[in-house]
Amino acid sequence: RDAVVVDAGGRFAIPGLFDMHTHACYPGTNQEAFIAYGVTSIRDAGSSLRWFGAFADHLDISGVPGPRPFYAGANLNYIAPANVGGAYAVRDEESARSTVRSWKAQGAHFIKAYSSLSWRLRRAVAEEAREQGLPLFGHGMSVEETTKSVILGFASLEHFDRNGRAYDGILQMLAAAGTRWDPTLEVYWGNDLLLRNEPERLLDPKLRAFMSESTIRDARTAFLPLSHNLLRGLWVEWLASIQPAHRRGVKLLAGTDAGSRASIFPGISLHGELEHLVEARLTPLEVLRIATEDAAEAVGAQDDLGTVDIGKLADIVLLDKNPLEEVKNTQTIWRVLKGGWLFDPDKLRPVVPVGTPK
Repeated sequence: RDAVVVDAGGRFAIPGLFDMHTHACYPGTNQEAFIAYGVTSIRDAGSSLRWFGAFADHLDISGVPGPRPFYAGANLNYIAPANVGGAYAVRDEESARSTVRSWKAQGAHFIKAYSSLSWRLRRAVAEEAREQGLPLFGHGMSVEETTKSVILGFASLEHFDRNGRAYDGILQMLAAAGTRWDPTLEVYWGNDLLLRNEPERLLDPKLRAFMSESTIRDARTAFLPLSHNLLRGLWVEWLASIQPAHRRGVKLLAGTDAGSRASIFPGISLHGELEHLVEARLTPLEVLRIATEDAAEAVGAQDDLGTVDIGKLADIVLLDKNPLEEVKNTQTIWRVLKGGWLFDPDKLRPVVPVGTPK
């Protein structure tokens, strides 16, 4: 009887979006920004397990604006001090296995194995994760790392080979194994190109309402010391693997690495990732499926999330313009629903005029 009724006549509904690679409990991360930009779920790739457990519990019983988290806890690392930041040190096979068991007992949805682990330790982590029924993911930034990770049963691989275009044999292997690929184009170096080509994006009132002036200032100076022509050439080479991977049947994910760098803003960076995937010659519909239905399947939540359907959780983004005509229209957000809670982006945090001190 007291349900909120929303008249969305004339607007367009898409499922809530997923950012599949974040570090969302780092200092300064604005949780409201994810919701304001329609990102209702995140997969966190290495942060505090204790913080996320408390955060998830809080979201479940309140209407606080924040994305639904799927999380691994800290990266299993070799060189980092134990329990510092987003990393946790394991030095031998027994500590690797016991940490996986401990992470599961504390509610981790999956395990992140970092590249500093030896292959002996990564094998121990993979075997224990499989024994505990936890998906495993990590980096895939070379032919060797990608191949060995697939053999060990990694569920998904993050980033890509910085040497350039992925070999066709690698793409065939990923497709045959069902290993998902999250290229995180925003952080390598799609966001830098966007801000170089369109610096006015940093003047957007909505962005400035959710990000501090210091963060925006840092983003202006975060551009890499590469010439524009060199960066553009590398970018074209990197993008050239995306459409062939999709055609080969590789299951792609849309992640940004939000929280890892000042210029990778929470929420809006996911829309940049969608733009990059379309630039790589995927269609807006294919990209939307990657960021919703496919993402929900990747975290095992396909029965509850990923599509707008009877019986699922009400994660819905209402848009003023049709995203199938232009993928940038995913940014024309009128209202956001997460689990039935209704959010007006303009009221989450008042828009501050450009230049106004905060």
